Amino acid sequence: MTDYFDLPDDERKRRVDHSRRRILELCAEKALAGNEGCMGLMEKFAPHAAGNGDQDIIDAYRAGMRRKMN
Repeated sequence: MTDYFDLPDDERKRRVDHSRRRILELCAEKALAGNEGCMGLMEKFAPHAAGNGDQDIIDAYRAGMRRKMN
């Protein structure tokens, strides 16, 4: 197994991006299921999502919350 820090920069960035997106997806699922801690995290991450390319996850989360509240 290759050490993370021995990987080329672009591969490290790809792995970090993938991990961040997966964490956001899981957190959004839990927030929509009622986990208040994840709701807070989603709102905390929201301002940074557009710069990271994760705005689609935040938009889906907010749409789900609107449906849930109606």
